[in-house]
Amino acid sequence: MNLVTEQNVIRVKMALFGGLFIFGFFVIIAVPVTTNKLDYCPLYFDWSKGRRGPDSNCGYVIAMAVIFQLFYTIYRLVIFLLLMLGRFPQEFFLVGDLFELIYTAIDTAALFLTFIAACILSAGINATCNGNCNWLSAIDSNALSRMRTAEAGAWISFILWLLLVVLGIFWLFRQGKLPFLRRSAQASGTSEATPGGQTPNMGTPPASEQPTYDEAKY
Repeated sequence: MNLVTEQNVIRVKMALFGGLFIFGFFVIIAVPVTTNKLDYCPLYFDWSKGRRGPDSNCGYVIAMAVIFQLFYTIYRLVIFLLLMLGRFPQEFFLVGDLFELIYTAIDTAALFLTFIAACILSAGINATCNGNCNWLSAIDSNALSRMRTAEAGAWISFILWLLLVVLGIFWLFRQGKLPFLRRSAQASGTSEATPGGQTPNMGTPPASEQPTYDEAKY
């Protein structure tokens, strides 16, 4: 029984994108709420010097979650749903080989950009607390818990993106849809051909080795 079918791969991808959609809201909600309550980005805040970190840190984290885990995820889920319902023709361009490669490339880009966002959250929270977050809790009692929730959501999202990329590459490889691997296979196959471009027929001996027979004389 073959479990690695196109339908099962689509179901797994839908589950992963559903998880990305959910955990994306951990960032989309927690970071803006905390920023609005504090009136500044809570990442990389130097309490001893009263120096705030760049607001672009929070902006980047929110933007990555909105672009990839809200808009892009909804788009992929809709495509998968219509594909499962059979609403697309067999050769529809949005589910063709070219777009499969494009989707895998976008997923890979989202993987690295989400990894950067998770690192910014982790390093930014640690720099703000600097071993003691009592002052932050005194300003906003839920600020730290919200930011830790956003941090957890970002790292879980990174793991989900990693699974999607691995699954996407595996499925493309299994279906023979990776063009550079196809070219390598074709090159290795043609290298065994003769200089004239024809593969010798191993079942037929050369003409010089074929037996000769005397003509029958009657």
